[in-house]
Amino acid sequence: MKSLLALTLTSVVLAQSPAAMGEAQTGIFGRGNATAQPNLSGGAGLPSLAQITKDMQNQREPDTTGGSGAYKASASSIASLANHTLFAPKTLPADIKLPVVLFGNGACVGDPTQFQKFLTEIASHGYFVIANGVLGAGFGSSSKNNSLPDAIEWVSKNAGTGEYAHVDKSRLAVSGQSCGGIQAYSASLDKRVTLTAIFNSGLTVEANTVLFDQLHAPIGYFLGGPTDIAYANGMRDFEKLPEKISRVVSNLPVGHMGTYYELQGGQFGKAAVAFFNWQMKGDAEAGKQFLDTATSPLVKAGWKIESKGFKS
Repeated sequence: MKSLLALTLTSVVLAQSPAAMGEAQTGIFGRGNATAQPNLSGGAGLPSLAQITKDMQNQREPDTTGGSGAYKASASSIASLANHTLFAPKTLPADIKLPVVLFGNGACVGDPTQFQKFLTEIASHGYFVIANGVLGAGFGSSSKNNSLPDAIEWVSKNAGTGEYAHVDKSRLAVSGQSCGGIQAYSASLDKRVTLTAIFNSGLTVEANTVLFDQLHAPIGYFLGGPTDIAYANGMRDFEKLPEKISRVVSNLPVGHMGTYYELQGGQFGKAAVAFFNWQMKGDAEAGKQFLDTATSPLVKAGWKIESKGFKS
């Protein structure tokens, strides 16, 4: 089995490399000839050895908190949805309805282990989170371009009925990190999707920005600042979206690996929860964290935030 150090380095280099961006994994937004990140060969965007060591240590230490939210969460499988992992509250009050968040992993791998703390944190705030892949499958596994669409179909069929009566399919977000972000772009063409969240990602096939006209839901970008290998593409996408698409871009200068390994997903966990609470639960105070940058706790924590189309 590869060491976590090797997996971490491999995931950073391959997660948004042209070789990783085939239509077989990423769908329509991955089709075409990808362009290399301009600074990748020089090492820009790669984490330092100290950061890798920190990430490795954090990954070894399991998060037993169940997240910081009101509904302690855990991971499980869904018998009727193969090759996916569910992150959801362990118990819920009877009157609570959970919005749905789907997630594609970095490098389009079929194992959400490296995002387990982050996804558990989101779920603990009252979300039904389905990630591509199976915990422990390993970095050699891969998801496909139909992984998120399969999850959308499953939600459409099962949410609101039987043991999933508490799941609200009318509030459905697709999201993903790096290569998984391209999967999220492709899945977001589905009219049942009401929100898109792109983490450390942007189109590698610039010509495919013409497909943005087919998008319909608001988009949030969460990038790692100028040293993130996806920074240039993510910022370009933010600017090129049609006027009809409300969007916000949040940058924290931590590079491509974000803070997903940290307890409860670190700052990326906090920002993601605030975004989902704002857009999927109508939480005006959460929205102020993105729109009122003078008082935003996110800005005070080091995030740089820009938005277009949202009303403050």
